[in-house]
This record gives sequence, structure tokens and C-alpha cells, in this order.
Amino acid sequence: MRESLDQTRRGHISLEDEFLFLEQYVKLEKKRFDNDFIFCIHNEIDDDLSDIIIPPMLIQPLVENAIKHGVANMKSPQGEIHVTFRLLHHSLLQVCIQDNGNQRSSSRKDRKKKESHALNIIQERVELIKHDNFSGKFDIQIDEVGATAILNIPIV
Repeated sequence: MRESLDQTRRGHISLEDEFLFLEQYVKLEKKRFDNDFIFCIHNEIDDDLSDIIIPPMLIQPLVENAIKHGVANMKSPQGEIHVTFRLLHHSLLQVCIQDNGNQRSSSRKDRKKKESHALNIIQERVELIKHDNFSGKFDIQIDEVGATAILNIPIV
């Protein structure tokens, strides 16, 4: 909890610190949901993670949504969340958050009504981030089974 508050005060964070924060956050959520889901971080980056600097509190809300709206109440099959980090360019990080949740409404109308306030804030923040001629980008695809959020973050 304290780390979460500390991150909101920082302008930037290393990707190494982001990994550690996500792991701590998910451990707490797993206790809350009795370890009912699998969480995996896939690092496809060869560079030193402490050298990659990004804005804080962009990734955690997406993981939180994957837990809360995707896998929190799944019993069978077991819920899974996969977070993949890759560099698209030396100045652009892509983060892909995928879950296999099946708790979603099939109606697009219902999805629009339940649009997340956090997702709107992330979209607005990402659109403001620019560095080395790269702009941030956010997209989410919600399916009957699972969701995929793709976040492109310019590296500072």
C-alpha cells in the first residue's frame, strides 16, 4: 500500500521497480482471492530494466482490472493473467496484459455502461506522454472469454 502511494508522487519509475511493485501488488490480491489465479510476467527485454524509465501507475490499474473484472471469481478453468513486456523501439515499451476471464457481458451496450473510470484516465495519460517523437497509445479488446490490453509507453 505504501509503495502505491509513493509511486503516485514520482514522475518516473524504472521498469525494474515496476516489476517489483506488480509482483507485490499481485501477492496481496492473491491473498485476497485465496490464490485463485495464475499471474505471470514475461520479460522479452534484454536491456537492463533499471535503465528503462517510464511514468508510474499505468500498468497496475490494468492488472487490477484483469483481476477484478476478469479472473477474481473464476473457479474452472483457473484464472490466468499474463503480462508481457517488449521493446518496440529503443524509445517505446509495449506492455500487453491478457486474462482468460469469462465474467464479461456479451452485450456491447452493457460494456459501454460499465466503462471503467481507470481505463479512461489511463487513456488520457497515455495520450499526453510523448518522447523522441513517440506518442503513448492504449487499446483494450474485451471478448466473451478474456481481455487484452495493449499499452505503448514512450521511454523517458
